[in-house]
Amino acid sequence: MKSLVPLPGVDEIEEIARRAADAPAAPSAPVLDAAGLAEVRAAVREIVLAPPVLRRIAEVVAASHPSAPAAPESVRRFVRWGISPRGARAMALLSRARALAAGRPHVALEDVRRIALPALRHRLVLAFEAEAEGVRADAVLAPLVERLA
Repeated sequence: MKSLVPLPGVDEIEEIARRAADAPAAPSAPVLDAAGLAEVRAAVREIVLAPPVLRRIAEVVAASHPSAPAAPESVRRFVRWGISPRGARAMALLSRARALAAGRPHVALEDVRRIALPALRHRLVLAFEAEAEGVRADAVLAPLVERLA
């Protein structure tokens, strides 16, 4: 995943610096041991990913290639190389993890929509035209994510 974190403003930077200088770091304790992590990983894989939802994931990944018949104009114009099948794998696992975190036994399209950009934005190779025009991966991916509605 690639999460975008906005730069802090002057006030936030000042607060970060103040906290670092004023107080010792709070002690930390493990939240999960290796066995617990293995249990969570197993639970994620037990979340149901229905064939129609998996199909939508595959369609998004396929449409990220400029030569694909279903590629939107933004992809045809600004993408050099589309998303590999590993992107579909990432979307499937992250969607399952989101559903688990929400307490649901199955993936909803909303789960797929919510994880799509973090799962895919670093998997596109944008063309020179995108860089020249200041177009970011999220803008190119937006029409694909809209298909998950």
